[in-house]
This record gives sequence, C-alpha cells and structure tokens, in this order.
Amino acid sequence: MKRIVIGTLTLFCLAAFLPAAFAGDDAPSDCRPWFTPTLRVGLAVDAQEPQYRLTTKGVAISGLVRTDLKLDSAERPYFALELPFAVTDRLTITLDGDWSFTGSDRRMSEALKVPGASGRTWESDGTSHWVSTELLVSYALIKDRPIIKDLSVVAGVRWDYQTMSFDDPDHAFGVVSGPADTIDFRMHTLAPVAGLSATFGGLKSGIWLGDVHLRVLAGPIVWGHLDYEESFATPAFLFDFEGDLSHGYFVRGYGDFTLLSGKLTPTMEGSLAFFAQLTKTVVSGTVIGRRLATSSRYEFESDTFTLVLGLGGSLAFDICEPAPAAPAPAPAPVIEPKLEPMTFK
Repeated sequence: MKRIVIGTLTLFCLAAFLPAAFAGDDAPSDCRPWFTPTLRVGLAVDAQEPQYRLTTKGVAISGLVRTDLKLDSAERPYFALELPFAVTDRLTITLDGDWSFTGSDRRMSEALKVPGASGRTWESDGTSHWVSTELLVSYALIKDRPIIKDLSVVAGVRWDYQTMSFDDPDHAFGVVSGPADTIDFRMHTLAPVAGLSATFGGLKSGIWLGDVHLRVLAGPIVWGHLDYEESFATPAFLFDFEGDLSHGYFVRGYGDFTLLSGKLTPTMEGSLAFFAQLTKTVVSGTVIGRRLATSSRYEFESDTFTLVLGLGGSLAFDICEPAPAAPAPAPAPVIEPKLEPMTFK
C-alpha cells in the first residue's frame, strides 16, 4: 500500500508541477486567487490506540458491567480534497472532505467485566472507514502585511462517520466465544467548530520554498449517533447498543510548508507542500443496551488521537482586475507662423 501511495504522489507531482519550472512570469500584476483546489495524500497514524468503552448506568444486561475496546495502532492511507472559494478579498468559503481506511489485517482487543475479568481479540472483517467533511467560513482580519500575509477567524461545522466490523475472535478467556461471533460498529458525529488560520511569508528562491500555513480548529460540543452490535457463541446471545451522543470535543492542528510553486499559465499557479495534521476527538453519551426483551442504560465513550503526514498539491486560479486605460496623449501644440509686416523704402 505504501508503494501505491508513493507512486501516486510521484506521478501527481510530475504531471502537475514540472511545467511550473518552464512557465513564464508574465501574469497581470493586479490579480488574486478566487479558487484554490487542493488535493492531499498521506499516511494517517494513530498517535494513541483508539479506545471505545461501554459502562452500565443501571442494571447490567446479562451481567455485562463494562466492555473496553482498544484498536491496535496502525498506518492507513489518507486522502483529502479542499475547495476554497474567495467570495471577496477577505471572505472565503471552504468545503473539504477526507477519507482514510484500513484493510482486514487490523486487530482489536476487548476486555469484558461480567462481573469478573474476561476478554478476547478480534480480526478486522473487511475494510474500516473514517470519513469527514467540513464547511468553513473564514474572514481575514489582517491582510498582506510584510510577514503575515493573512490572519483569519474561521467558523463552520464538521461531520464525521466511522464504520468498523470484526469477526473470528480468538484468545478468549472467561467468556463463551465462537468463530461465528461478530462486532459491527457505526458512529457519526456533528460538531460546530471555530478557530484561527494564518499564512506567513517564507523564504522563496525561484520555484523553491514559499509560504507557511497554520490552522487551529476546536469544537467544545459534539452530537452524534452510535450503533453497536456484538454476538457470542451462546444461541440468541446478542448485545445491541444504540442511541444519541451529546458530549465531547474536537481539536485539530494543521500546518503546511510550501516546497515549490510556480506559474502554469499567466492566471494559474501550481504549488506542492508538505503538511502535518493532528486531530483529537472525544465523544460520549448515554445509549440503550438491549438483549432480547431486556434493556438498560449504558455510558459510551470514545477517545482517538490521529497524526497525518503527507504532501498536498494546489492549483490557484486568479481573477485579475483590468488594467486601467492609459491616458490619451496631450495634443501637440499648434504653432502658428508669425508674419512680419513688409516695408518699402
């Protein structure tokens, strides 16, 4: 998988940015970008093992007091597309989305309290997916200063969706387990977010190097919904947890550094940047656990911390103000011949 990602990056760079080395620098002087699509490709790594927990808040169903799920840390491909539209010189609306996934080789450990200690480990059943989208509005408070090219306030909403499935449990102890047992996990969340974004002018030599972009977003409120099912070898022994989530927070720090940039046409510029992104998400809420005709309230908690490293390619489409018309040349002065009066002697 790493070879595929590296090969894709190499082809993208050659196709999109090599012409910049030969393009002319004859763009109109009074131009600003109005649309800057950006494609990012990288690897997402779990900075900590993702954790999920269900704890009873009432009567334990079939003795299930608590279940702790912990995913092994793993690398996974990451793709993101960002579409910013500059409404004015200071106001920008951005729609972006990202997607990462892991294959069937990922494992998860489960610790159960029923009420004694028990547990088992799971194999991923197919592909697990992490998808998110954001709609952001930013307004530049500072613009085109010597060092700070842009300092903006940002606000918007973020939607996340996660789905995982596991089967073939092994290393079971203290619990009745069978090879046909499964886990199905689906969760989506919605969070209002706000923060700051800044662009700093960097050292630039020809097509090499360039600006530094930084962004911090945070959301102190998270709403969502959880669907979780887990089966056991005992006939008709199936736990089903479902309900709305209403607590949590989201924090993300992002930065990129331009590696090379140049004009592809007089009104279009291409650039390539290295980026890094850290995302911390905590979600919790009360859900209803069911088994047959029995139900009870459980507290659900999830805690994830992800690091993404990669390269991003951008195309900036400029809108240019028409050059002011040159003033008409002043008419040449008309010189009238001066006739001297004739005299006779």
